Amino acid sequence: MSTIAAANLINTRLLNGGTFDATFVTRITGSLFDINSIYGLSGITGLGDEDITISDTSIDVTGLNTLDNKTTGSIDASTLNTLTGAAVDLN
Repeated sequence: MSTIAAANLINTRLLNGGTFDATFVTRITGSLFDINSIYGLSGITGLGDEDITISDTSIDVTGLNTLDNKTTGSIDASTLNTLTGAAVDLN
């Protein structure tokens, strides 16, 4: 099991110009913004089945739904106190 902070993965990708093979990553931790950002970076490969641990206490459900479509792994959002967004997105 290899856990990496989303911010560290972003920095690694930006510093290495690589393609960066992240198949060894089994868990990503960090803010929802940072985690969603790594899936949008070109050059990072091997993602899609990792577990996620969100560190935010308040997020918009749209970002959570976006993340849910990026990984088949589990999403731990146990730190959340507030979930905002449209009722249709909450369902």
